[in-house]
Amino acid sequence: MFGAGVTMVAVNAGTVKHSILWFVVGLLVQGLGGGAMLSGTTSLISLIANAGPADQAIATAGSYLFRSLGQVTGLAIANTVLQNVLRKTLREKLHGQDVDEIVRRVRESLDYLEELGPEARGIVRYSYEHALNTAFWVMACSAGLALVTCLFIRETELGKK
Repeated sequence: MFGAGVTMVAVNAGTVKHSILWFVVGLLVQGLGGGAMLSGTTSLISLIANAGPADQAIATAGSYLFRSLGQVTGLAIANTVLQNVLRKTLREKLHGQDVDEIVRRVRESLDYLEELGPEARGIVRYSYEHALNTAFWVMACSAGLALVTCLFIRETELGKK
């Protein structure tokens, strides 16, 4: 569900078409899928049940460690991709002596858009759109890889070791 939502967002954010309705629907589907993944109460209970009394603390700690690590890593990767693509696109599209200043100020605050001329403002908007689309596709690929890796998870019955 999460992967389908991320893909809907990436497709409708301008890569294939611009559709605010399907973009929002994609965000809703993505949110539902993400919520289902993060509400790991059932997975935590099954993990604890399979771990046994002696290893419950380790199983719980491991579960929270990898969940938190995955969230932080995903956010860091998406943000790094977004910032690098934004910086690269702005430097490619903007011409003149103020390029480094514009790149720095735009990355700090979008309020700086009001101080730019119409041509530079359009370039900045295009650059943000391109960077966001790239980050959405990175997230969609990550969700696809997660889905593929889930296919290899073995299921064990409760009570059997």
